[in-house]
Amino acid sequence: MSVSPETAEQFAQAFGQAAIRNWGHLPDKVQECLFEEVVTSLGEAMRSRLAVFLHRNHPGIFDVVEAHEIEIQEPDSLGG
Repeated sequence: MSVSPETAEQFAQAFGQAAIRNWGHLPDKVQECLFEEVVTSLGEAMRSRLAVFLHRNHPGIFDVVEAHEIEIQEPDSLGG
């Protein structure tokens, strides 16, 4: 049974949302693989933004991110 492109896109979005919700429960190797796949898909320029996004939702991401020596700069408390 095949699915329409629209249904396939819905599945992909739902799967991505499920991965984000369960990120902290995924094994480190799975996190690293998914992280690198997303960076490959979106471009290297998005690496640090993705890391910050995941860290804000799941602080354990730094265990995976540190392996890639990413410097994440967050705004200071003055909004700068």
